[in-house]
Amino acid sequence: MRKFTILRRKSFVGCVGKLQLYVEDQINGDLDVCGYKCSKLGVLKNGEQKTFEIGNEETKIFAFWDKSSRNFSNDLYIVPAGEVDYNLYGQAKYNPGNGNAFRFDNNNNQLALSNRKKSNSKGIIVTIIAVIIGFLVGFFLL
Repeated sequence: MRKFTILRRKSFVGCVGKLQLYVEDQINGDLDVCGYKCSKLGVLKNGEQKTFEIGNEETKIFAFWDKSSRNFSNDLYIVPAGEVDYNLYGQAKYNPGNGNAFRFDNNNNQLALSNRKKSNSKGIIVTIIAVIIGFLVGFFLL
């Protein structure tokens, strides 16, 4: 086991939301995130830093605001295999199309970039549907 430390830098964007951290766990996972079975690692408030224990194998970490938005407003970070402790940083970024998702710093992994692109597409679709429903409800109620 090794220590995994994450710092959620303070940001006005998403400042009231609590960041949910999940780790891929194909055996005991209780939540599906982007097609991966995951277990809860912990929760981070704005500006908070926490340390968790993870295995020495390659590990996927997911960060999102709540379970309902986990498949379109998330970020994925792949912690490489090894025995040394690992530090990670990030903050919420302004983007209404994906629900102001949290973004890990220096996350240029191809799988993570693909996940972000897919998340943005889903987020834009959800936003458009919400605007249309809001318009229709407002139009028919007035």
